[in-house]
Amino acid sequence: MISALCINLGKGKTELHEPERSSKIDDFVQNVAYEYKPDIVFSQDAYATKHLEKITTNLSNNIEGSRFVLKKNVINENTKDHVGIFLNEKIYLIIDIENECRKVLENKRVDNADFFNEDKRAVLVLAKTIIGGQKLLLSSFHAKRNKINDPQREKHIIEFFSYLEGVAERVKPDHILVGSDTNHRMKLFERRTRSNTFCVKVLLYDYPENCERKIKERNVYDFFMISPGLIPTSADPAVFNVDTAILDHHPLFMRFEYPTSNTTSNTTSNTTSSAPSDQSKVVQNVARPTCSNFGSFQPMEPVSSTPPALNLPKTFHPRQPSLNQNQNVRTFSSMSLVSPNVHQSTSQTIENQQFHGFCFAQAPQQNIQKNKFQESQGQKTYQKVQHSQASISYAQPLQQSKPAAKGNPEVKFKCELCDQMFETRHGLFTHFGRQKMNHFPCKESFPGDLDTDRNICLRVFTKESSLKQHRTKQRNNVRHHNPGVAFPNIVKMQN
Repeated sequence: MISALCINLGKGKTELHEPERSSKIDDFVQNVAYEYKPDIVFSQDAYATKHLEKITTNLSNNIEGSRFVLKKNVINENTKDHVGIFLNEKIYLIIDIENECRKVLENKRVDNADFFNEDKRAVLVLAKTIIGGQKLLLSSFHAKRNKINDPQREKHIIEFFSYLEGVAERVKPDHILVGSDTNHRMKLFERRTRSNTFCVKVLLYDYPENCERKIKERNVYDFFMISPGLIPTSADPAVFNVDTAILDHHPLFMRFEYPTSNTTSNTTSNTTSSAPSDQSKVVQNVARPTCSNFGSFQPMEPVSSTPPALNLPKTFHPRQPSLNQNQNVRTFSSMSLVSPNVHQSTSQTIENQQFHGFCFAQAPQQNIQKNKFQESQGQKTYQKVQHSQASISYAQPLQQSKPAAKGNPEVKFKCELCDQMFETRHGLFTHFGRQKMNHFPCKESFPGDLDTDRNICLRVFTKESSLKQHRTKQRNNVRHHNPGVAFPNIVKMQN
């Protein structure tokens, strides 16, 4: 089993200073490492080298018995834009393929001197599982965004696929796995390149309705890509609804099962009883795919509708760090993630609350207590557990984050088309998303406004043309309303 996290570390438009933002990212990595235990992490975008080193430490210290290393390419030395792969050396042996990569580029450039000329935008690593001997060709890819149009970017992505396949033909991996930020609408790409055959399949998905990027109508750019032999354990990746003030893109998590070759199936069956959990679930007696038969993909049936290991334990127990004592190790409440197209019963519905910049299930009450959930003879009981002082300081919420789930009791947010009232601005935006056929919200941001209730325009229109007229009319008005009147669509409640 392969457990993979894909995280774009870009900051987008945010007022957070980089030291504060990197501290929030460290917390997120520690949480995900402790709860989901990825053995491969793909990273992209601009992030300082010293902060990348902290991610390596946080992964190693929060996954028991692990030791992570980082393989990366630096795209731009000034901005520290990079592509990287964090690998658990306790599970994988890393094989040097630098010469093979260089030879593939040299051969491709004989006929096309400009072939994949920004080759630093992809880092390739060949990793061999210590148990089972499976060879994985891994790549982290960050497609160019600026000073390039869509046709040119599609050519850039196709050249990456060609480069990846050329390397695969040389190193003969059992499987290929890519974590990417394509900066491109890949559903359109797939339709336009339907007649082409590539060595990997892009796992397309949509953001769930309550994701911040979905509410803000942002495109999906981050994807896993796989060769035919890898089997996703869920129909879609799990999406972490992290505040976009911390991470401009929502990180993804997914698990994959993989077949073993006929030649190693007997060895694998003899060793799985002593294998770690991430290495034990393999499918036996399936022929090894090669690049020559990476043809067009048939729709893949997932093993289950949700990643089975994503069901979090209800009670967490303290553990000892695997490296330095008391360094970057967290004990924390369950982090909520958003899984597209997954039905949840009423008892399983997650109440999203804002806690330390992330979406959490069962957020601590008043930041000093959490619910410890226990099950006894089929009955559910709750026990309040007092946090330590260290946990209290850790649990302070972001000042720049969205209003907490309970909202400001003195104000309510109103949809001027439906006259419906909402406790939070997030609830209003969710309503806009559900009524997107006849609700066209402005959502222009006013970064200079310190009031988090009033730093985004809340006007909404029944036609897109009316919205354009509004934006044109208010082009020179920094807050889209007369400052002498009440803020539109915020209603002050009387005590």
